[in-house]
Amino acid sequence: GKDWQRIKPNTFLDPTFDPTADWEGRHTGGYVVYRDKMWLVGGDVNQGHYQSDIWNSANGIDWTLVNKDAKPPWGKRALHHTLVFRDKIWLLGGQTMPAFAPSREIFYRDIWTTEDGLRWSPVTPREPYWSARGMIGGSVVFGGRMWILGGGTYDTPQTAERNYYNDVWSSADGVQWKQHLSQAPWPPRQYHHVTVYDGRMWVLAGYRAGDRNDVWYSSDGENWYRQFGTPWQERHAASVFVHDGSLWMAAGSCMRRDVWRLQRSTDPAYTSPAAPEVLVTVNVQLRGIQDKRGYLFDTTHPEGSPVGFQMFQKFPTRVQIYARKFGLNYLDDRGRNTYAEMRVKPNGDIEFVRWRDGGHDDVIQITNATRPRSIHIGGR
Repeated sequence: GKDWQRIKPNTFLDPTFDPTADWEGRHTGGYVVYRDKMWLVGGDVNQGHYQSDIWNSANGIDWTLVNKDAKPPWGKRALHHTLVFRDKIWLLGGQTMPAFAPSREIFYRDIWTTEDGLRWSPVTPREPYWSARGMIGGSVVFGGRMWILGGGTYDTPQTAERNYYNDVWSSADGVQWKQHLSQAPWPPRQYHHVTVYDGRMWVLAGYRAGDRNDVWYSSDGENWYRQFGTPWQERHAASVFVHDGSLWMAAGSCMRRDVWRLQRSTDPAYTSPAAPEVLVTVNVQLRGIQDKRGYLFDTTHPEGSPVGFQMFQKFPTRVQIYARKFGLNYLDDRGRNTYAEMRVKPNGDIEFVRWRDGGHDDVIQITNATRPRSIHIGGR
């Protein structure tokens, strides 16, 4: 994890780049290891067109375009989920992105398999099964089943709102699916990473209204536990892998060239980091503005950060604060992003610090004399 060697140059930057001799640069794609080769299955639309190319390599240096003369039958799509299961490559879900490349809006919930990357066969799942989605990094095959853990959809010109999920599904054949949880304890997210390590399924980082650095694990898909003490910066679209008996986290949207390693301790006296203590409990309520969704940015919160909650005029919502510095984020009645930066004093009182983004049309009123303390947000 300290010493890295570049084994393949970035030929995409060359003026003479040939997309039939090497793969184009891309933001996302399907990445798997299958039959002793690394595979790249499709991509995104950042180059102004859909990437339906399929490549493999036994050494990471020499790459072969598998489908040079044939486009795959699954058509135009990006943000799909790719995994290896029962000695086949599986492609699930994804969507079109009309804002980036010409296409009609489609959110997929179909399934395709291949044994060679060239010939693809559809699998017809039976209801009920997961809703249309993608934006899941990595893959989980565990207990003889393939798993769908959360995910979501990207916004389009026709559908302005993204979807974020935290449901849990699994299947032994791709046809019959079992929903283990409609809402896992980890907050909904997309662009997260999933993997298998130490006999458990893992969900790491991701995005919703901001990057995350929370980590969760489960041995059955139904009982989930938070791995506290993650020291790395919040991020999504990271590189996560298992190597040398450890779970590794590298880079991602935080634009840092950092590498982190998690391994099981051999010290019998070691204890895992405990859940953080609540610093203060507050009631959050609106005055004179519409009910709306709020987000608590609290880097120490056991559910990760941000934590979504509903704010109302008629009654307060109780919120627990774990970090000395925290923020409340919402869209004001004009639809503008608003972020109120606050802090918890040593005596437990709450203090408004500043509007960091928008919010100047609203007023924050804090009452520290009551228990629990209260934060009222209202229009001027």
